[in-house]
Amino acid sequence: MCDALNELFAKELEEKEAHGEEKGKEIGKEIGQKAILVLISAMSKGGEAEAIPRLSEDEEFLREMCVKYKIEL
Repeated sequence: MCDALNELFAKELEEKEAHGEEKGKEIGKEIGQKAILVLISAMSKGGEAEAIPRLSEDEEFLREMCVKYKIEL
């Protein structure tokens, strides 16, 4: 009986952990997208709109711009 209960609780816990992990990924993705939009806006206002396409091509440049505009990704 105890083994059956342990298996049931273990399965339920595993399902909840998987759901929590998916939810965490979803939230992280949303935060990242918002940060990129803030960065694009800041670059546009800072007169660097022409450099925005480079963000997707050059990871080092992306990091530099995040530091410059104080945006955490």
